[in-house]
Amino acid sequence: MPKAGKSDSKGYLVCEECGGYYKLKKGESPSDFVSCECGGSLQHYDSLEEAYTEKLQKVDETTNRTSKEGEITLENLLEKDYDNAQNFISTVQDKREEIKTHRTSRGSNYILISIVIIIILLIILIF
Repeated sequence: MPKAGKSDSKGYLVCEECGGYYKLKKGESPSDFVSCECGGSLQHYDSLEEAYTEKLQKVDETTNRTSKEGEITLENLLEKDYDNAQNFISTVQDKREEIKTHRTSRGSNYILISIVIIIILLIILIF
């Protein structure tokens, strides 16, 4: 007779592809199954807790890789993207100011040329 809180389960098969699981029934063995319905490979675990704890550790390892240059974490990658975005915004703002300044100086040149032409016309009319 099983102890209280314990099940006589033979464990679970968890798909590595879709994350689905199947509770093995009495008399079934993991070797009785080839693959998941989705085609993914099946991994045997004694409990779902064990299966998904291991999956969470794999996710953590993926987001917190270590390289030769130093630790690369998801936080560091996002921080780098944020810095790149800030630099891009700053560059766009600088270019915008440069364009405004260029337009203003070009406008000033047109005014100056217009004044010179008016003065020349006045001189010609007076003489």
